[in-house]
Amino acid sequence: MDIIEQKNILRKIFIDKRKQIDSSTNLFLSQQIAQNFETFFNKINLDLNYKIVGSYMPTRFEATPLFIEQYLLKKNCQLCFPKIDESENLLNFHFAKDKDNFIYNRIYKQILEPPNANINIIPDIIIVPLLAFDGNSQRLGMGKGFYDRTIFHLKLKNPKLINIGIAFDFQQSWQALPHESHDLALDFIITNTNSHIQII
Repeated sequence: MDIIEQKNILRKIFIDKRKQIDSSTNLFLSQQIAQNFETFFNKINLDLNYKIVGSYMPTRFEATPLFIEQYLLKKNCQLCFPKIDESENLLNFHFAKDKDNFIYNRIYKQILEPPNANINIIPDIIIVPLLAFDGNSQRLGMGKGFYDRTIFHLKLKNPKLINIGIAFDFQQSWQALPHESHDLALDFIITNTNSHIQII
């Protein structure tokens, strides 16, 4: 069985796991993730004040970064959100204060994005959704590779870029996830019960 097949089997397993929680449980666990996010970054003494942070609009079953965003705004952070650049096959980040005017992507119809408006932003930090992760902070996404390509591209412009995955604890794979050379490990992963740091 090749890596692609292994990943697809794991995607089905973790998609099914994620579908088992209802919206109220999702919100409750996402609040716990936000609390652990705040505790963790206070503990490692990473200054988040006035940072430019790339967040995301969650699909139905993803952990919502809403409560983390509320914390970051108190730190005077500026929030930006991804929009798919179809020509480059990357995510471009745009400042957005009003998420009510976000629109669904014409191809990936479950993904809300900021409308065409402003210049591309280079974040200091990106909050990354994920489907599964392992003890080495390796991430399994939905298979389109947008975040891997985008993080690689942005790190060429901002080598100090920090990428932080957020997930529910049941999204952890207790075995190492299969990965290819283009699959990038995350710097940190915050769950509702724990925090994980990439070992370099």
